[in-house]
Amino acid sequence: MALLLTALDALTAPTSSIITGFLLALLSAVFNGTYSVLAKDGFKPSDVDDTVFNLWACLGLSTSGLVIAALHGPLVWQPLGLISGMLLSTTIAWAFVTVSFLGASVGTGVKCGTESLMSFCFGLFFDPNGGNLRNMPLALSALGLLLASIGGIAYAGRPSDMEDDEVAGLLGNKENNKKLWHFAAGLFFSVIAGSTGGLILAPMQFVPESARGIAYLPSLIAGVLIGAPVVAILPHLYRRERIELKPKTAALPGVAAGLCWNASTVLKMFAIGYLGYGLAYPIVQSSLFVSGLWGIFMFDEMKGKRNRTIFWISGAVLVVAATLLTLSK
Repeated sequence: MALLLTALDALTAPTSSIITGFLLALLSAVFNGTYSVLAKDGFKPSDVDDTVFNLWACLGLSTSGLVIAALHGPLVWQPLGLISGMLLSTTIAWAFVTVSFLGASVGTGVKCGTESLMSFCFGLFFDPNGGNLRNMPLALSALGLLLASIGGIAYAGRPSDMEDDEVAGLLGNKENNKKLWHFAAGLFFSVIAGSTGGLILAPMQFVPESARGIAYLPSLIAGVLIGAPVVAILPHLYRRERIELKPKTAALPGVAAGLCWNASTVLKMFAIGYLGYGLAYPIVQSSLFVSGLWGIFMFDEMKGKRNRTIFWISGAVLVVAATLLTLSK
């Protein structure tokens, strides 16, 4: 019934508004599915550290975000935006690391699923503007589908080229173990990225309505400018290495990644205004298909037709689950 009502609300709007909202949400998905792909070695030089690349990306999104906020209207300051910004700078860094470990397709897929789960849990238990579930069976079904989709995406990206222990020998076994640890680490990083990503806008729910949306950007950007250098400095201090910014090779793809993230976020805000959250959010979540297209067709990720089929089916299930979670509230 909730799905029917949401669809009817959209259908009663002018056709031009529906088309505009759909195109905005689709463009948001394209940019959202592209920003982390720019951290692949085909775009980012392999000698550029992921945290340094994140620094350039945060510079790109901060600069463009301030321009958008200034054009939008009066600047609003909300201290809680600092938390959102620091979560954002951390999320993007983990997203880049995830791509290095799992690839664009699987890494983004697991991250998207975890984001949906974390966002739903926050809305259910902590959102001051939220309420009780309207449909518990629907929510439980959606959670089951969401977990299954995350598992399916992870399964599709598992190391499939390992040799049998008896055939591989000692060196082969070490290589197999290395691949497994690499895969497990990638899954861990993608879950961390999704967990922080699902909470980026959580602090915004505690600020006045007039300070939300694009008006929230300046405060968020201040948090990004605080968090991004810290994210870059800490691992270098731990490794006792000097930070190399490599502006000639890292600045262009890094700033482009930040611009893509910002474009996705702003387009999503406008799409929600045209379509409503219930219809716009699932379209934006289809960004995992964009990352999948990048990863599979440009970088030849996920060998084998069977694994790729599992990925596409699991991705579709994830979008359905995200839709059902939205409608159950």
